[in-house]
Amino acid sequence: MQTIAEWLKQEGMEKGMEKGMKEGMEKGLAKGIIKGKEEGREELLWKLISKKFPQIPSRYYEKLKALTIDQLDTLGLDLMEMQSEEELKRHLLM
Repeated sequence: MQTIAEWLKQEGMEKGMEKGMKEGMEKGLAKGIIKGKEEGREELLWKLISKKFPQIPSRYYEKLKALTIDQLDTLGLDLMEMQSEEELKRHLLM
């Protein structure tokens, strides 16, 4: 037979675990969504770059994946006006 204190302790632990799991799942989902968006931008930009510069070496893709979200956005906007691979290299910090 459980004492009231033991029951309250167990109830508090269960609620705490439930709350912790819920918060953990929410944070994990949010991080997953952000990561998915970033990877989607990388993939789209790589397709656009490959179309604009068909002979582009694949090693550039690794550099692209190292960019921050802000750098990816800037690259995406500037890509439309780029005329040479040299301009792209500057964005990819090569």
